[in-house]
Amino acid sequence: MSSILVYVATHEGRIRRASLEVLSHARVQAAATGGTVDAVLVDPDPSAFVDRVARFGAARIFTVRHPLFRQHLNAPLTAALHAAASASGAGVFAMASTESVKDVLGALAVRWNAAA
Repeated sequence: MSSILVYVATHEGRIRRASLEVLSHARVQAAATGGTVDAVLVDPDPSAFVDRVARFGAARIFTVRHPLFRQHLNAPLTAALHAAASASGAGVFAMASTESVKDVLGALAVRWNAAA
């Protein structure tokens, strides 16, 4: 049984709707394959979003909290997502395709020697 890790992006104190769509789709895929869904929140106060993410079916929720995440910075976000993905042991890492994650996705692929 494999898990799917979903990066749930936030912006200006709200969860991005596209991230919730990815989380919902991951839940359907995990149910079809007998897997589970985990989520990662990277925000100055990720605890504010944990309950909502759990309602969307995340079995485990990894949080990375730092004031630095008030703004989008590729290098710290890449490091945080890499650490969460490594800790989760997920077989699949999913995220919404937004302008703010396109560079991050490529950087993660390079770290894992994988296709983006």
